[in-house]
Amino acid sequence: MFALRGLGAASLDGTGGIRIAYWESAQEKCVRLWARMDAALFTSGTAVVRAPDGSIKEEPEPTVLAWQESMRYYRMSQVTDDLFDAFRNVYLALESILSAIEPIKVGARGRAAESEETWFKRALASVADSVALDTYSAGGSGNAVHDIYDELHNRVRNRVFHAKDGLGALLPQSLESRVQVGEAKKRYSELYLEVASKQLNTPLGSGSTRLSESAMDEMREGILSRGPNLGFTSDTTPFDSADTELSPRGDPCVIVPVQAIDDPQASEGYAAVIGRTSVHEHASSVTTIGRFGLLGARATPG
Repeated sequence: MFALRGLGAASLDGTGGIRIAYWESAQEKCVRLWARMDAALFTSGTAVVRAPDGSIKEEPEPTVLAWQESMRYYRMSQVTDDLFDAFRNVYLALESILSAIEPIKVGARGRAAESEETWFKRALASVADSVALDTYSAGGSGNAVHDIYDELHNRVRNRVFHAKDGLGALLPQSLESRVQVGEAKKRYSELYLEVASKQLNTPLGSGSTRLSESAMDEMREGILSRGPNLGFTSDTTPFDSADTELSPRGDPCVIVPVQAIDDPQASEGYAAVIGRTSVHEHASSVTTIGRFGLLGARATPG
């Protein structure tokens, strides 16, 4: 509303940490308090590459990487704070590298002479000999080219790029939408990197080393097994990292049981939980929200 009235346009920074959202539906008014806490794990290592005879292999001369237009879109997908913008740029990066490999057919007037579906499937099929497309396909038809196009273009891309009312546009406020878009972004980022590495003839990677999925699962289960809850209180005491109570001055607190949910960041090593409660259930004990947090089994801030 500020932007439309010329009062100024702004964006939120650090939304993965703490944020508050408010909206109204036909039957209720909702406030969502969102917070995240991190547990860091550090590791390091070295490696020596040896030839079959045991001698240390010399490092090859680094490959000179030639610039290609798709790199711009991939870079933008990595620096944006918005999940949906990140997916848009991942799609454009993949579209760009595929069109460099297999250009779309153009007619006499400079317009596309084949449909988007025909070109996309033909371009995907052209890399199938060097890229294991089955690895990136979420479908089960047995035809990876068809399944990738159906999911990436029809079920995600169209619903993120277009906003026609009644056609199921995906919006960031929906946790289910975020799960779908986040999972597709991760998988097709990896597909882009593999296609680009083959086209540019140089190894490309994400630039990070991740724990195995099983290790991440164990860490998440360990956190969830402690029985965390959400809590809030009217106490407005400034936060101190040494606090051991949600309300240092002893104000009443509301404890809300939580349940584990799927969330895009869960694939990045996070466990996500959500708790819901109605205001009328607690109006007599807590009339405002001054502090809130994730509580451990003994109801201490976590």
